Amino acid sequence: MKKSIITLSIIASTLSGAAFAHNGFYIGAAYSKMGYSDLLTGIEKTDTRNGYSVNAGYDFAFGNFFVLGAELEYKDLGGMTGTFIQPSWSYTLDMTSVGVNVMPKMYFGDKFNIYAKAGLHTFSIDQTVTTTSKLSQSDSDSSMVWGLGLGYDFTPHISAQTTYEVVNTDAGSIGSANVGLRYKF
Repeated sequence: MKKSIITLSIIASTLSGAAFAHNGFYIGAAYSKMGYSDLLTGIEKTDTRNGYSVNAGYDFAFGNFFVLGAELEYKDLGGMTGTFIQPSWSYTLDMTSVGVNVMPKMYFGDKFNIYAKAGLHTFSIDQTVTTTSKLSQSDSDSSMVWGLGLGYDFTPHISAQTTYEVVNTDAGSIGSANVGLRYKF
C-alpha cells in the first residue's frame, strides 16, 4: 500500500510539472514567405516582398496534453509589385495587420505539439498605381486568419514553430508559410 501511494505521488508530481511547464507568458517572432498567387487578377506580378510577425500572449495548460493560447499579433504581410496586362501601368501593394489569435495546441510528449490558429485581424492596405502620374489609395479591412502549425520546445523557455496561414480578403486569398521562435517567461 505504501509503495502504491509513493508511486502515485511521483506520477502526479511529474504530470503536474509537465502541465505547469506549458503555462505562461511568451513573446515570439516569425519570418513569413508570402504567396499572392490568388490575389488581383489582371496583374502580372514582377516581385513579391516577404513579411514578418511579432506576437505576445499567454498559454493556459489544461492537463498535460492540451494548451489554449491567446495572443496579440502584428503582421507585416509583405507586398507585391507588378504591371497591369492592359494598359501597361505599374502597381504596388503593401499590407500590415494587427489582431487577436486563439491557438489550441495538442502536445505529443513534452516537446512536440500540433496547433491550430484562428484570429480576427484589422488590415491596413496601401495600393499605388503609377501611370503618367502616381495614384495612391489606403484602405482598412477586417478579416479572419486561419492556420495550422507544428511546434517543438527546445527548452522550457525556447521553442520553434512553423505555420501555414491563410487570410481571405475581398480581393482574394493570401497564403503564408511562417517559421519562428518563441520565448516563454
